Amino acid sequence: MEYYNRNIYFETSAVNFVLKDMAIIDAIATRSLQAAKGNKWYISPVTLWEMMLINDVGHREKLFTLSKYSFYKYLLKSPSEILLDYMDGKFKVSKNLAIHSTSHLAQVWTNMCENPSLRLEFDEGEFKKVSSQFKNYSKQIDLIVNSIFFDLEVKDEIKQLSIMINAAFKAIYKEQYVDREQAKILKINLLFILVILCIGIDVTPEIVQGFWKQKSVKSVYQRFEYILSTYPKLIEDGPLLFLSFMAYSQMKSKKSRGLFHDALHCLYLPLIDVLFTNDDDFKEFKKMHLNPNVDKICHLDEVSFTKKKTWVDYEPLS
Repeated sequence: MEYYNRNIYFETSAVNFVLKDMAIIDAIATRSLQAAKGNKWYISPVTLWEMMLINDVGHREKLFTLSKYSFYKYLLKSPSEILLDYMDGKFKVSKNLAIHSTSHLAQVWTNMCENPSLRLEFDEGEFKKVSSQFKNYSKQIDLIVNSIFFDLEVKDEIKQLSIMINAAFKAIYKEQYVDREQAKILKINLLFILVILCIGIDVTPEIVQGFWKQKSVKSVYQRFEYILSTYPKLIEDGPLLFLSFMAYSQMKSKKSRGLFHDALHCLYLPLIDVLFTNDDDFKEFKKMHLNPNVDKICHLDEVSFTKKKTWVDYEPLS
């Protein structure tokens, strides 16, 4: 299938697959061809986040370099930007929905694409420290969602999150009307609200920081309470549910430190026309048939990429 006039999103596994045998000249030609077809090949702050976590510096820099030449110069919005937009009612006019990130990382990315000699500089130690916290939540999702702790003085962070989630769940839902599997999905929903919007773990942390600075709400507990009482629609519908259902679909089989990152990519389904992935977990998620947005997922074994010969004309100097 050929695509025309489409916003096409590449999840990280698809980026790795498409770029693995590319040279810079191929990347330039590919972006030119897609532009001629009216297509925009997008990546997101989540894609860059996962690239930044690659320990092999040579491979990481190769991906950054090829991505600058292959993908669109504007990043899609970050997870926190998408959720805050939904809370603000901006998803009601989906045809006019602004999809480009206004974060600092997005500006850095645009500058890199316009001036490829620039590199992505970041504090690797601090970045990996925060990412490790995020991955730890991912790895212990079963404990957070399924366990119930009663000791309010408990110091363990994972247990504290579980206490807050279970307390909120009981306050919001009538348990007799929610079966065990539904309860897991709803609690995962609450967990993502806590982690992204209250604790503020995102690759664009200044977005959440700016939101709470305006509200003058500092503690994680007060933020959690504020969001649930002020924006109830966040747990009823919207992009957060894609995230939660993806995490739920992987819980039984994956339980890995990368589970949350995989789920974050599903936030982009309402924003784009096609999501390319080379990760089989997305196949399982697609089988859930949540709504038409899920049909946008396309595994790379369903398509073929043809490499065409590239000519470069050199005009001799007189």
